[in-house]
Amino acid sequence: MTGPLSEGPLPVSVIVICRNAASTLRACLDAVLAQQPAEVIVAWTPIDTDDPTKALLDEFQDCVRVLEVLKPGIAVARNTGLAAARAPYIAWCDADDRWRAGKLTQQLKALADAPWSVCQLQKSDSNERVMGWTPSAMLATRAFIDAVGPWDTRFNVAADHDWMVRAKRRCDAALVDTVLVDKGFDGQNASANR
Repeated sequence: MTGPLSEGPLPVSVIVICRNAASTLRACLDAVLAQQPAEVIVAWTPIDTDDPTKALLDEFQDCVRVLEVLKPGIAVARNTGLAAARAPYIAWCDADDRWRAGKLTQQLKALADAPWSVCQLQKSDSNERVMGWTPSAMLATRAFIDAVGPWDTRFNVAADHDWMVRAKRRCDAALVDTVLVDKGFDGQNASANR
């Protein structure tokens, strides 16, 4: 078989964004690395010199590339990771989210119908399963992401919403009607503290 699902690493750059994420990052990275992407980039925004996230990232130094993001904001972190990505397909996973087995494989198959794909997610604080209009539930071609444009750094949490609206205006996503992301709200992230 040739193409995106041939043997070996999947041709996907996974961008993990994190800030003060020592309590959730290990599980996130383990789940991402189990998918066997071509590369994993961690866009890390340090909050202070005592942030234990750094020590955890040092443990993963052989299998992830860490980019220190000195300006705050989700949009800055997403754009920093994107600028460093080298694969033809891009996926994101926030540090407090977990991917389920087969996420990348199922979404790569869905890209036969559209240049981007969104799967279902389940929120950790409920049994609710919803279509995941959030970067952790998305996979897209690099060309599509470039056409939509970067995350708007004028926004904080709303940067993700803004990007999704712009993407949906370009074309519909291929929907994967399976829960492939566990969306976690640890009480310290921007989604939980609006």
